[in-house]
Amino acid sequence: MKSTAKLVFVLLLFCLTSCEGDFSAPQFLLSKPKCVLTSKTGSFDFAGVNFSFCNKRNVSVTGFEIQFSVFATASGENPFFKSNVVSSHITGTFLPDEIYELEISLDQYLREIPSNPYFIDHFFVKSVSYADGFVWRNDFGAFYL
Repeated sequence: MKSTAKLVFVLLLFCLTSCEGDFSAPQFLLSKPKCVLTSKTGSFDFAGVNFSFCNKRNVSVTGFEIQFSVFATASGENPFFKSNVVSSHITGTFLPDEIYELEISLDQYLREIPSNPYFIDHFFVKSVSYADGFVWRNDFGAFYL
C-alpha cells in the first residue's frame, strides 16, 4: 500500500512538472464556426469556414492557430482525400476588444465541389501569440467549441 502511494505521488509529480504551457482560461472569444460555400472576402472559391475572434487581453494578438475537424455528413463522413483535421495559422494584428470576422479556405483539401456546407466539429484555438511575447497554448483542445 505504501509503495502504491509513492508510485502515484511520483507519477503525479512527473505529470505536473513535465507539462509545458499555460493552462489558464483563454483570453479571447470565438463565435461558433460556420461552413459556407460563398466567400465574403474572396479568400476561397468553393468552401470555407467563417468565425469571429475577439481578443480580451490588454495586449495585441500577433497571430494564432486554429484547428478543427470537417465532416461531409452528420454521421461523420470525411469529405477530403486525406485527414479531415484542418489546422490554419492566422497572422495579423488583433487589437483588444475588437471583433474580427475571419474566413479559412477549405479549397486545398477538397476532392469534389460541395453542394452542401460541411459540418465543423472540435473547433479550437491551438495557440495565441501576443505582442509582448507571451504565447497561450491549448495543444490538446481542452477549450473548444
